[in-house]
Amino acid sequence: MIKNMKGILIIYILSISSSYSDNVELPADKHFDVIEFWITDSSAYRIKTFSIDLDIHVHSFKVDNQNEGVKVAEQTTPNSYGDIIKKEIKIELNGNETDKQLKEILKDNGLSGDFEIKDFVFWNPDLREYRTKTKPEKKLSTTKN
Repeated sequence: MIKNMKGILIIYILSISSSYSDNVELPADKHFDVIEFWITDSSAYRIKTFSIDLDIHVHSFKVDNQNEGVKVAEQTTPNSYGDIIKKEIKIELNGNETDKQLKEILKDNGLSGDFEIKDFVFWNPDLREYRTKTKPEKKLSTTKN
């Protein structure tokens, strides 16, 4: 159950499987990278997975409202990843969904895996254990170039 985790989760499924540490990008097979944004009324998180080595980068940033966070996601992600975005999914959660309802939400959006709850909501597509293993060289830009 996602108790009191009200927000919007934007998921970008990418057509690659990559490793940040090895600087490798391969066509995705059963495992693929994702970029996700968890957006609430006052904060947002950008989550990027690297499916080859199960690395994850999480950046938080302040927003004045959900619309601002959605705008950041929808402007910056296609600008940087447009040629490898396979699918975009937007899920609104009210914070009171039961586990059964969460499974239905995934199914309705053609997704497997499950949601993970940290300081943010994260869709884990393959239920593997992602951990931060590397640190990005560049700071996250939340403005359109």
